[in-house]
Amino acid sequence: MKISVMISGMGGQGVNAIGLLLAGCAAQVGFATCLPEHGPEQRGGFARCTVVMSDTEILSPMPKKYDYAVAMDELSAMKYAALVNPGGKAILNADLVPQSVGAHKLFIPADSIATALGSARAANLVLLGALIGASGLLPAALVKDAVAAKFEDGVNLEAFQKGLEAVNNI
Repeated sequence: MKISVMISGMGGQGVNAIGLLLAGCAAQVGFATCLPEHGPEQRGGFARCTVVMSDTEILSPMPKKYDYAVAMDELSAMKYAALVNPGGKAILNADLVPQSVGAHKLFIPADSIATALGSARAANLVLLGALIGASGLLPAALVKDAVAAKFEDGVNLEAFQKGLEAVNNI
């Protein structure tokens, strides 16, 4: 089964970091492609990362529609939430995306959760946790281990866990 995920936001929000992490985990259990994109700016420009995972070889890594979309900001949500397949879900940062945007939505207050943990930069991991919790794409333990290996401080692991839990509290 082939699953596509679009992660998008502004440069500096960790879009490509969680895309690469997700693809790396998916490659441990099957096939995966990861296509990160960003503008020439270091921060504040457009960033997106397309991850395709499958149990068979992936012939085309660029889907026209996505099974899941993660949007870190309003512009990204407006651009990609409408491209979610029926039955898919858009995981949106409730702190930066108005409730009126998109279909098949799950709003997670990622910035608020990350800030409460003491690291506003961990909002991307909150949304990654929400994606895993809402979709079951990969075992949470596999992704949790990858987060712990990539990020040395415990805040990022805690942010991922809070994202998993946020899905259950909605």
